[in-house]
Amino acid sequence: MPMIQAYALEVHQKSKDNRISPWIDGWLPLMLTLHRIVMRCSIDLRTRALNITFELLRAYGDCFTQQNWVDLFHVFFRLFDDQRLPAAFDEKKVWVETTCTVALFPMMETITQHFAILAPPVLGSFLERLQWCLEKGSGLLATSAVQCLSMLVLRNCGALQPAMWELIVRRIISMFETTMPHELMNFRPPEATAEGAGHTLSECALVKCVVQLELLHAVEDILLPQRFDLPTNEAPSRSECPSRGSAYEYLSTEYVTALLQILLKSHNFAKSFNANLQQRQLLLKAGCLKKLPHLLKQEKLSQRVYIAVLLRIYEDHSRQDVWGSAEEQLISIAVDAINTCIEEQSTSNERARSTSTGNLILLLRGLLRSPSEKFRTHIARYYRPLVSLLCLEIKNSTLRCALGEIFLRITREYICTGGAPF
Repeated sequence: MPMIQAYALEVHQKSKDNRISPWIDGWLPLMLTLHRIVMRCSIDLRTRALNITFELLRAYGDCFTQQNWVDLFHVFFRLFDDQRLPAAFDEKKVWVETTCTVALFPMMETITQHFAILAPPVLGSFLERLQWCLEKGSGLLATSAVQCLSMLVLRNCGALQPAMWELIVRRIISMFETTMPHELMNFRPPEATAEGAGHTLSECALVKCVVQLELLHAVEDILLPQRFDLPTNEAPSRSECPSRGSAYEYLSTEYVTALLQILLKSHNFAKSFNANLQQRQLLLKAGCLKKLPHLLKQEKLSQRVYIAVLLRIYEDHSRQDVWGSAEEQLISIAVDAINTCIEEQSTSNERARSTSTGNLILLLRGLLRSPSEKFRTHIARYYRPLVSLLCLEIKNSTLRCALGEIFLRITREYICTGGAPF
């Protein structure tokens, strides 16, 4: 490998002196040689060759033309070609979990480093490879691909053109749709089950469940300035949450709405599965899973991100044209969340209670930030359910605190000024 680095330095020097054609006589043969090592050698040599390749690109990539980059990424994309993967299952699994995973982040970083010249010709193809990674049945590769997508968007959001946003949003939606774990809902035990069939089903479905959670976190990272994780017994204010940037300001309302719709679709699927006790018991009895399956994390996270994005739109004066729609959705969710919370206060399932409680806290704290007119509109629609909830023995101290703040504000808004919230 030191010889390769020395050769690269020599090529760079000779090209500066115009003694050779830098691409045809120097860089292309070198990159193809490294690629052959990646495709044909053992795992340690493959990894080393990939590392050397991207080290060279970081050092000398500024001298490449756009066509050079297109040719080079065409070579990189062969790593994610089904026809070039090893035929044996075990070898294929090792390939996707090592070589493909190792290549993803350096490719993303290379695109970021040379974004202006690289993004127009290769962004669409790179996004296709990321989705390919989600469909290989490897949780490690799929997780890496989604994280790579999130980092790519956040690092380059200010440079993305409308056509690029179109590619990214449509690709995210496609990723959600193709990784929805329909196998869980559609499973029926066959009359004669082949050995290992149940294991194959559960493994594929579980990977999709993991991918759904990663995609939800990716949308959260892209659209929100900080995570809205609410501890069980403490609810920090927005100013206390760790700050981070987001791409929300660069996205048109059309694309934000499209992402909201896929969040809702993910939530509805998880909620439907969690409510289908018969199907969940069927999966357990068939031996597909060791314990009763559920998608509580997906149900909770998808709704939490959905609520948080709606609240952000509801507070965004540049998107006043959709405030009415956001308001109706928030009210509908609030009414449902309050009624669900009332029903679940009597359940012994702590996890089920926390699913609705956490999101209700998020809604109530968002309502507390609202100006008087918006606050009154909401309270007029679900004041009585809030009173019913307040009458229960609420175990969650954070929810009790949020309800207390709501009723203190109701006192200021109505009783002290006259009038009633109903």
